[in-house]
Amino acid sequence: MYNNVFILFVSALIPMALGFIYYHPNVLGRHLMNLNGQEAGFLQGRNKIVMVLIIYILSLVLSSFLANITIHQTAFVSLLGPESLQEGHAVQTEYKELMNNYGDRFRTFGHGAVHGIFYALFFVLPLLGGMTYLERRGWKYLLIHLGFWTASLVLMSGVLCQWL
Repeated sequence: MYNNVFILFVSALIPMALGFIYYHPNVLGRHLMNLNGQEAGFLQGRNKIVMVLIIYILSLVLSSFLANITIHQTAFVSLLGPESLQEGHAVQTEYKELMNNYGDRFRTFGHGAVHGIFYALFFVLPLLGGMTYLERRGWKYLLIHLGFWTASLVLMSGVLCQWL
């Protein structure tokens, strides 16, 4: 169904690379640490390899989910069932015909980026907004994290939609 599954693994690197820059102390990291009452070096003593692996695995889960909701053609498999992927099955003929006719529709970086904006506004904002309110954190805290997730989701969805 996907042309290049390798792109799932590449897109999972986007939040990690962006987070390294975005949350760097010289960008927004120091400001966020002040908002949280943390001091520089608060990650010392943590196993960095385990931390990176956990973050990458979670990013890979996100990447897989985004691929399925960003690329409209995945709905064909949902509609026709797993038989659409089984070689020689009658439903696969219908699937191949649909993909030949519509497989390239809405498969651009820009289309995926628009999806990323929608995910940020209608999924991430309500979750972060609720947490921010309940934890009595300010608007700055919300905007810093919302900015990160908006950029991450825009880039991830765009890459997935264009190259997966």
